[in-house]
Amino acid sequence: KDYDLAIRWYTRAVEAGSLEAMEQMGLLYLDEDWDGKDVKKAEEWLTRAAESGNASAECSLGTRYGEGDFGAVDDQKAVYWWNRAAEHGDVDAMYNMGHAYLSGIGVMANPHIAFDWFKKAAEVGEVKAMVVLGAICLGDKWGMVDKVQAEKWFLRAVETGDADALNAYAVQLYNGAFGDADKAKAIEVWTRAADKKCDAAMVSLGECYRDGDGVPADPKKAVQCFERAIELKNTRAMIHLAEMYLKGEAVVHDKKKALQLFAKAFDAGDEQAALILANHYKDGDFGEKDYKKAVEWYNRASERGSAMAKLVLGVIYCRREYSDGVIDQDIEQARDMFLKAYDDGNGIIEAAFFIGLDCLFSLGRESLSYRKWQKLFREKCNKLDKEQVLARAYGQFKLPLDDDSPQLDSHGACLFWMARIERFRGNRQSAIELYSMADKKGYERAAMELREYKSPVRRLLKLFTEMWS
Repeated sequence: KDYDLAIRWYTRAVEAGSLEAMEQMGLLYLDEDWDGKDVKKAEEWLTRAAESGNASAECSLGTRYGEGDFGAVDDQKAVYWWNRAAEHGDVDAMYNMGHAYLSGIGVMANPHIAFDWFKKAAEVGEVKAMVVLGAICLGDKWGMVDKVQAEKWFLRAVETGDADALNAYAVQLYNGAFGDADKAKAIEVWTRAADKKCDAAMVSLGECYRDGDGVPADPKKAVQCFERAIELKNTRAMIHLAEMYLKGEAVVHDKKKALQLFAKAFDAGDEQAALILANHYKDGDFGEKDYKKAVEWYNRASERGSAMAKLVLGVIYCRREYSDGVIDQDIEQARDMFLKAYDDGNGIIEAAFFIGLDCLFSLGRESLSYRKWQKLFREKCNKLDKEQVLARAYGQFKLPLDDDSPQLDSHGACLFWMARIERFRGNRQSAIELYSMADKKGYERAAMELREYKSPVRRLLKLFTEMWS
């Protein structure tokens, strides 16, 4: 690249009145590979082009504000310039305006206005907008469900031959979004998308052939699909193929190759690879159980933002026996991990809360940590609804807790956890009723905690302890 030469030619084009050259000059000054990168000059050139009425520059300027390329993200400025560009006919800006109104970015969320903007973009050929319109018509979230219209929009997108549109339509067919699931047709459409180099479609096909889902099981074809997707740097395919090497499924059993693929997926930015690899070390799938290696990979996943990794680390640090005595107990570290998992959310807020609560009860009331955690969890549980108390976290994530930890299909366990939440809320009568119900369902831990909770002597001791803590 010769940036100096590019600047000279763009300058000459600008002098000749080219608005496109102004835009390109601004984008050039944002190039990360150039030593002459200058955010201020980039903003000046893009603004100059946008204020001259260049729709493409208006859209580019809005996007740069929306992504924070000039400093802090400025959603209001982003929407202002997208709106101007859209009014001047820029299809990308129309799509961006739809996304802004759908997600409430820089404006009050309004799915109906979003729908109108996406429709404008779709009518001038924007395939992504057609797919989004189909998704909106399928989503209860927006109250605009119309399965017939949804399929029409997906089909319009598919008619363009776009690989991503084909993949999106196949997913809906597979899931039965338009009626009964049509896996055979989904596989046919995924095959068309894969032939157009859509790596996500290749992975879905591989999963179907691996599992015999909608087609006769064919692990060798699955391997071929995953290998094709890996050539396009798909990390999900890397993880799937790593699992097949680890099991020796349709390929030679090769733990070293599996490890390389997991590491490759992680290096490509997929924290799930680290989480899965850590689980394999914990379970001894590479030989002996190796909790030190497991913790190393859980930490790597945690650093990449995996709330689940933080959750498992909290469990491991909470009790030494959870790691077969390899990892020393570290209550403060466990607490920090649970809190981070809770704050990260990602669908496992309840899991972090309940597992932390279980560990809290296991500490015993004589522990200082118990009193600290009690206050913390009382604050947290006040934000939860009873419906959130169901112990689905244990059934879903199968973490290494006690053998009698709640499972998804255990009604008694659910009642037990609801009792604990009511207990922490200070709702004594409700807690006693729920403990009693769990006891009647045969959940043994409920009877023990109910006796302890109803004891007036224990409650007085608890009150006295809290007064002095």
